[in-house]
Amino acid sequence: MPDTLDRFEAAWGIRPPADPGLVVTEIVEGCLTGQTRAMYVVGENPLLSEPDLHHAEKAFGRLDFLVVQDLFMHETAEHADVFLPAAAFAEKEGTFTNSERRVQRVRKAIDPPDLARPDWWIAAELAKRVAARVGIAVGRQFDFSGAPEIFDEMARLTPFLGGMSHARLDREGGLQWPCPTADHPGTPYLYADDFPLGRARFVPATQTVAAAELPDLEYPFLLNTGRLLYHWHGGTMTRRVEGLMELAPRLEVAIHPSDARRLGVDTGAVVRVRSRRGELTGYARVTEAVRAGAVFVPFVKLGESAANFLTNSAFDPGSRIPEYKVCAVQIECIPS
Repeated sequence: MPDTLDRFEAAWGIRPPADPGLVVTEIVEGCLTGQTRAMYVVGENPLLSEPDLHHAEKAFGRLDFLVVQDLFMHETAEHADVFLPAAAFAEKEGTFTNSERRVQRVRKAIDPPDLARPDWWIAAELAKRVAARVGIAVGRQFDFSGAPEIFDEMARLTPFLGGMSHARLDREGGLQWPCPTADHPGTPYLYADDFPLGRARFVPATQTVAAAELPDLEYPFLLNTGRLLYHWHGGTMTRRVEGLMELAPRLEVAIHPSDARRLGVDTGAVVRVRSRRGELTGYARVTEAVRAGAVFVPFVKLGESAANFLTNSAFDPGSRIPEYKVCAVQIECIPS
């Protein structure tokens, strides 16, 4: 909105772009067309989380320059031209905001190892050095003394955070936005009395575009992917925790009992799951938690197997989100 851009321009001395940027799927596809020539990846591991990893690896291979800023040398970092070591949550000051809009303080407990630095410090130093290299004067725009000063600027420029600060969060604990003024108690229940439009509007969801790939005679199962309790996302961090690996050490493929009987598969059997893009090897888990005709594979990488070598890079034209949950596969039992 123009008034929002005006507010940031007054504070920063430069007007932020009004046009929306690209989403991740468009950025990755841009690697193949030449639209994306360089990439700066922070806190993500796309060469494990992107769909159709063979396709993603080909796209990243076309980049002229790749920078990765993270805690570990994960699958994407191994392809980086420059790796910037970042500090972990317990090694820096700051805040986290959870899904109930609660802003919570995080306090530094230990020093970061070796050359690792807080994300804000890396971003500020990089901005100053790039500006100096190309001859742009940035003044004191990036001369922050620490995370509290950065949060104060964010609160000044973001009305629903206006009443928050590190000092207040230290005194009172977590606060839920909107919290527009210093004497506001925060908002535990959003829209407790009414909605901005008056009454809430319920709109039925309809799927107007067919999935790019559905089961057929050659690939008769519908693959669904998701997370495990013991591993977050692709497991970039949790696969490094010995206790979590003991609880979930191997990749399991959930199969309905009727499908398992037809395939001659029991729980613990080694199975190969193959799509039109790739394959993986895992261990069968016969369960009624999935319906007949469907299989579930977590997308954490355990061993050399990762579910996103199977998934489709096609994406919804409206949301631009890949079809992680719609993928046709075949299953075969591997004799022991």
